[in-house]
Amino acid sequence: MEKTILKEEKSTTLFKIALNGGNRVLSCATISVAWKLSQELIGKKPQYVVLCDHPIGFSKFQKDEHYSLGKRYILKVSDLQKFLQFRKPGVHHLVCIIFCGEEHKAAEKAWGYMRTEVSSDEYKKPIRWKEIERGELSETEYNGYITAIELELPRELFSYPPERGLGKIFWKWANYGFKTPRDDCKFRGRAFFAVTAKPFLVLPYRIIIGVVSMAYVLIGGILIFLFGFRPTFEHFFHGWLRRNEFDLDLYYFSEEIPYWGSGWQICRRWDKDSRRKFSAWLVPILIPVEIAVVSAIVFGALYLHKILSGISVTAVGGTSSLFTIIMVVGITFAIATTIAVKIYTSDKYQTRRSLKREKKLIKKSELEIREVEEKKASEQAYGNFLKKAALLSESNSDTIPVDLEIIRDSVSNTEKLRISFWATKAKICKPYAQE
Repeated sequence: MEKTILKEEKSTTLFKIALNGGNRVLSCATISVAWKLSQELIGKKPQYVVLCDHPIGFSKFQKDEHYSLGKRYILKVSDLQKFLQFRKPGVHHLVCIIFCGEEHKAAEKAWGYMRTEVSSDEYKKPIRWKEIERGELSETEYNGYITAIELELPRELFSYPPERGLGKIFWKWANYGFKTPRDDCKFRGRAFFAVTAKPFLVLPYRIIIGVVSMAYVLIGGILIFLFGFRPTFEHFFHGWLRRNEFDLDLYYFSEEIPYWGSGWQICRRWDKDSRRKFSAWLVPILIPVEIAVVSAIVFGALYLHKILSGISVTAVGGTSSLFTIIMVVGITFAIATTIAVKIYTSDKYQTRRSLKREKKLIKKSELEIREVEEKKASEQAYGNFLKKAALLSESNSDTIPVDLEIIRDSVSNTEKLRISFWATKAKICKPYAQE
């Protein structure tokens, strides 16, 4: 099914983004995103691109004034295009930010937009509606330029898991032990694995895990009982049922405190008012430590008086030997220091040192000149590359024709393979929708 996807665009005169090779209709949810740069922007040395997929429309974005969720991607401007695999049907808007300047500074600023909050999917730096309207980031030191485009992805472009019958059972078996597949191609690979090697690998694995987990709970309960804890065997068979059977942090609290630790609770204190926590992993560590401590105490009590008497007998001889060693080391150091000062202050040594310093300065200046020339040549070659492959035409048409042949001729063989791979995958693999 073909449907017009371009609904509205907040354009800037410095660059534009082209979706789906400039076509206003698409037949898949994996879309190529290319950027076309003006002559002025190429002169500012564009380095990095940050693409932001926001699953909301312009109207809601304008109302909220900023947005910090969604999915972001960072690329080099020289990559020329990126295939985005959308996972959610409905209205989206795609934000494109280009960072210019020196390579290392632009990289630092671009990666600043990729950092997320701790334990959250929210990005630290939100995208602001005012910046999109202005076409430039608020912080002038970022040297970044921004544009956005709104598009709509119909439900027919996505795949959905079967909801009933044998298809649902096979879906669960093929994805057992994995997350939800991204697209049809991923599921086809899992389906092939599910009917070939998976039965011979997963079933023995589950049997081993079940037996090991039962032994763990049983032995752990016995050891914990010896340390004054009352074991419970509520999770004796969980190794056969749970996927994350090795999530065994094993922290335990009294019944009055809500249990929030991860793992299996296989014991609790005899005293219900106790607020101490216990980890079963400490049992095999504590036992040899206690044996070592007791052995050290017994050994010290039996042999300490003999060790002290031996030290008192050799104390006088050891003192005289130590004094002799100190005297020899001191005299040797004084002689070596005197010789070194004489050599360092001689005219011959100073002249030779000055010549070496001058040669180093000449070599350093030549190296700096060569580095400046190489940098200029590299920047000129980079600018010529962008002018050939990504220069924005003077046309005022709504769509931007993207010549994929020019892109393929301008990039390395690895990039050619990547572009061909994604172009083929977009045609045969529908992504699974996340609603």
